[in-house]
Amino acid sequence: MIEVSGLTKDFDRVRALDDVSFRVERGSIFGLIGPNGAGKTTCLNILSTLVKPSAGVVTIAGRRIDEYVRETRRNLGYMPDFFGTYQQVTTWEYLDFYGGCCGVPQARRHRRIDEVLALVQLDGKRTDMVDNLSRGMKQRLCLAKALLHEPQVLILDEPASGLDPRARVEIRDILKQVARLSVTVVISSHVLSELEQLCTHIGIIEQGKLRRWGEMATVLEAARPRKAWRLRLAGMTDAALARLRQVDGVLRVEVTAGEYVIELDAERLRQRGQRLDAIPGEIVETLVGAGVGIQSCTEDRASLEDAFLTFTQGLLA
Repeated sequence: MIEVSGLTKDFDRVRALDDVSFRVERGSIFGLIGPNGAGKTTCLNILSTLVKPSAGVVTIAGRRIDEYVRETRRNLGYMPDFFGTYQQVTTWEYLDFYGGCCGVPQARRHRRIDEVLALVQLDGKRTDMVDNLSRGMKQRLCLAKALLHEPQVLILDEPASGLDPRARVEIRDILKQVARLSVTVVISSHVLSELEQLCTHIGIIEQGKLRRWGEMATVLEAARPRKAWRLRLAGMTDAALARLRQVDGVLRVEVTAGEYVIELDAERLRQRGQRLDAIPGEIVETLVGAGVGIQSCTEDRASLEDAFLTFTQGLLA
């Protein structure tokens, strides 16, 4: 759906984007993360045809956006990090105005307003004045506006900025529904925990360079390539710990916050034909044989924050 190749943008002597390339498939949710000044907003503004690149090519639905600007804009829904809402109009009037600006025919527009209000859970606020809405409701109203003309691509810059936890969850659930309608979502945010639960793909950018991108699971796995399990154990002894460390495939065992993190040699396990989605039976047998009780066991996976810290260098823009 979206192909970005060699994207570069210079502002006077500052290179905001440096040879950025990535791909976003239809119906995916692509998150773009990075420190302030990394180039996230510049990238989104180029995708939205608001800024021209210095070099590189962007195609959406197979068409170069610099050659098909109007067609591209008809296929895009855009929600900036700062947006305005008119006063002294109702929610319905606000959307009706923007629907007309987007060229949605009146007969279709009225039905579409009802659809997007229901989607963003504002159907009970049709006659409420916009300036009386909470910040979270205004955020959802702006999202409804971006979806009015049924775009194929939705671009969002910090959509959860300033929202309380409940409002952020509501926005996240709405975006998942939007993606299920085969809309491609590109989103920039500093709330990494939210993006980890929302996005199917992720891109990490720093000083204008795309340090890493791909499917969320692949990027997280690359951030912590060795397999590890986190166990809460009862009755652990020094002798049992020594036996555990001698199990074939165990690289190291460390205690963190009362739990035992067992790091495994994933390549060694693959060579032995063992599954990587479950803790090896030899570890369980060793612990049980030593009289140690296993109270809980979870895979110790990298978080999006871990990936961000792994793939960025902490350079000031």
